[in-house]
Amino acid sequence: MLVIDSDNTINLTRGDSCDIIVTIYDLNGDEYEIQTGDSVLFTIKINCETSDIIIQKDITEDCVISLSHNDTKSLAYGSYVYDVQLTTAGGDVYTVIAPAVFNITKEVTFNA
Repeated sequence: MLVIDSDNTINLTRGDSCDIIVTIYDLNGDEYEIQTGDSVLFTIKINCETSDIIIQKDITEDCVISLSHNDTKSLAYGSYVYDVQLTTAGGDVYTVIAPAVFNITKEVTFNA
């Protein structure tokens, strides 16, 4: 089960698949469309201080983060941190979702 709170906290049952739609706004408050050469990354780590990446996904041009069963099935239950960063084709870098909590919640039915 996927739940995203108003403070961008993500709660995901371990092993679940999900698609998360990200909307990016420019400095004028208008919706930003991903341009050729742009890179948008979704990154999960144990905390903000470590350089060790647990999951990193390129966000597709339609601004969807796709997590599969295999991405989270072996993670320990608990809290992690994530952010979303846009690097434009011109080299500008913008954190579009500041570090927020990513919780892996318990499951009852385990799949291989």
